Amino acid sequence: MTVRKAPLPSPASAPPQDGKYRRLVQKYEALVHKLERRTQDPLGAYTLATWALRTSGSAIALVRGGRVIVSNTCWDELPLADPRSARGWRELGAEASPALPLRDLTVAFAARLLSRRRHGPDLHRFERSDGGQVLEVRFERVDAPPAAPLVFVLAHDVTASVRAEQELGLAREALFQKQRLEALGVLASGVSHDLNNLLNVLSLRLHLLGADPAVVATQGENVRALTRITQDAAATVGRLQEFARRRRDVPNETLDVKEVIEGACALARPELSSSSALRGVEVRIECALHDGLPPVRGSPGDFRQVLLNLVLNARDAMPNGGVVTVRARLEGSVVLIEVRDQGTGIAAEHLPRLFDPFFTTKGKRGTGLGLSIAYSVVSRSGGDISAANAREGGAVFTLRLPVAQEQRRTAKPAAPQPATGPALPRRVLLVDDEVDNLDVAREYLELCGQEVECAKSGREAIERVGRGRPFDLVLCDVGMPEMNGWQTVARLHELSPSTAIYMLTGWANEIHEKSCPPGVRGILAKPVDPERLQSLLA
Repeated sequence: MTVRKAPLPSPASAPPQDGKYRRLVQKYEALVHKLERRTQDPLGAYTLATWALRTSGSAIALVRGGRVIVSNTCWDELPLADPRSARGWRELGAEASPALPLRDLTVAFAARLLSRRRHGPDLHRFERSDGGQVLEVRFERVDAPPAAPLVFVLAHDVTASVRAEQELGLAREALFQKQRLEALGVLASGVSHDLNNLLNVLSLRLHLLGADPAVVATQGENVRALTRITQDAAATVGRLQEFARRRRDVPNETLDVKEVIEGACALARPELSSSSALRGVEVRIECALHDGLPPVRGSPGDFRQVLLNLVLNARDAMPNGGVVTVRARLEGSVVLIEVRDQGTGIAAEHLPRLFDPFFTTKGKRGTGLGLSIAYSVVSRSGGDISAANAREGGAVFTLRLPVAQEQRRTAKPAAPQPATGPALPRRVLLVDDEVDNLDVAREYLELCGQEVECAKSGREAIERVGRGRPFDLVLCDVGMPEMNGWQTVARLHELSPSTAIYMLTGWANEIHEKSCPPGVRGILAKPVDPERLQSLLA
């Protein structure tokens, strides 16, 4: 735009003595030049701003009066920007809010910005309702009096970074969960050991009472009842130890995923049918398994129990009935197993604690150990398990199991069984720092016709073997002060290689027999099974 300048009168035509007229002409000419500069600057700035708006690599729009008045090509190419689209966008993390077309959502947030008293930018993240894309959108107020204020909108696609943040958050949460469960496992392991020591004393005392005919005649029923209670308590401690097991070794077995899932579903169907009849609602199970799934490492029995527990939990979460779906597929080098229900879902406050031991929402009907044991079983196989609420409703548990390196199935080695027959008189050495355990074990073995000596520490046991004739059998505890059981039996084996050595411990479920030092022939669990002990003496 060029401003036409009016012709100026020539200073030469003015009277030379008229200085006032000359100054007036010069002032007029300066004002015309100033007006020209002020007009050209905004036009140039507008031209530059329009060019930047149209060519920017970011999505840009200007909002005024409840509508988008200007937008660039990137903005117009955003998916679902068309107000006529049936699908829409919502603020990230606001799943309960309705999905809107992007233009409507932008106008709504621009109006919210203009309604505030303080002037400052707003930064929000919008997610497509189908979860396919995330935008980071900046809203900035621009006052342009006398016209109504504008809102400048700048949008960046941050889908990749948001997904990376979410994966990092999941990884951190998984690490925190693992560390928390390991800490609880240490505590549970110690408690289990102490309880097993007490139960061992109680169990053997009851067997001694049961061997007395006078006691059986008068208190036989009480002795049998107490024996059953002791066995139930030992089973409960065993489940606690299963959670507490912190073995670092990878299971030696490999399992057929399809076979294990079908086996778990076959076990669950009768239970689902009976509960459906009792509750008057239908609960059924469906399997969707891809063919050719490779084997994964783990115990088939353990994983069958894990899947059965997940299916029964899903049944309990569907008071009005529904379908439990078990799916399995291969994703890269990981076998993915999903157990999905159509129930009430999982409360948000319960999700972080779901795999904690003793946490249950079933009240007295649950022990709170099922999911923590599942976590332990899956972790030992190098995998992980997670829980979430499905978008369409209900809960979904996902197991991720790495494919076994060796593509062959191996059989679990059978534990060596001692010979059976009448107990032969032997010279037995008991090693334990718990006096009550020593006394009751000695009484029981002497009742079985054995010659028994006791040692309250590893050093005392080594001294007894070193100065006398060798023992036929050594039963040694693991957790002892100063010199533990492993150090003790290693030295005993050096002194008397022909002596049969067995570990008698409350940590039996946490010890892999292949990790035992030379000379140790097996592990006996506390509370000890009298029949196993008698077969050993044979």
